[in-house]
Amino acid sequence: MRLKSGLVKRIFWATPPLHVPRDLRRGEPRGLRHLSEQLERLSVPDLISREREQGPEAAVAAIECHRCPWGATTRCEHASRDLERLQERVAQRRAALDAFRNAYWQEFLRVVEVLEQFGAVRDGRLLPKGRLIASLRHDNELLLAETVTRGLFDDLTIAEAAALCSALLEESRSGEPMIARAFLKKRPRLKHRLDRLAGAADTVFQAQRARHLGVPVGVQPGFMPSVFRWASGDDDWSGIIAESFGGHEGDLVRAMRRLIDLLRQLAEGPDVPVETARLLAQAARVVDRGIVLESALI
Repeated sequence: MRLKSGLVKRIFWATPPLHVPRDLRRGEPRGLRHLSEQLERLSVPDLISREREQGPEAAVAAIECHRCPWGATTRCEHASRDLERLQERVAQRRAALDAFRNAYWQEFLRVVEVLEQFGAVRDGRLLPKGRLIASLRHDNELLLAETVTRGLFDDLTIAEAAALCSALLEESRSGEPMIARAFLKKRPRLKHRLDRLAGAADTVFQAQRARHLGVPVGVQPGFMPSVFRWASGDDDWSGIIAESFGGHEGDLVRAMRRLIDLLRQLAEGPDVPVETARLLAQAARVVDRGIVLESALI
């Protein structure tokens, strides 16, 4: 009988190990009898059953794709690879989303630290300055609240208060710097208040910078000369544009409208001193007249 080498190997590996005595010698009857007794104890049906249940073919048959009735193993492999890629993309997106969520939360905590440093928050509760900050709408509400709590508007006239507040406007187009410098040289008290405002802005900036916060902080005196003249009752609009602003008329009108909103916010804010609130409310009414008022009615 002729057998393939693969079948011989299968028979060899399927046969359980037999104990061979160390003193077995060729032709010795006692040793051969011992082996024959072991072979007699083996059950051929058990060997066949073990081969079917635990053999290589059984292990291969246990693989789901191997016994696929549709013969779609190639398509399954492609689908499995696509699924793995999609799962990897989903995992990356989830990781990015978690990073964004954590970034917003960490930024919130840093903002709270700055507010605590300036006495606006304590133990998770808003203090009077914190309530004022919460009522404002500005690029940097903290700096705006600092102008009130530091008393920068105390003992100022209506025109001076409006001019000082105009330095906090977020307009990108301001007046001529040379006009503003010449204006401030003639009014040392207003320049002193502007320097104090710039110092407050620098303190806020340093506190934010130490905590990697990018909230804009800026003081721009470019609108101060024109706002001062207009709030003083000067109705020569053309002269104000040419002599005290030096820019486009539309930029100044838009700045005036934003200034009125800023003055009203501060005047109506909670915990603002009564005298300061009255002064800022009067300044808002004085500025809101003539061409500035007409621009809001168009």
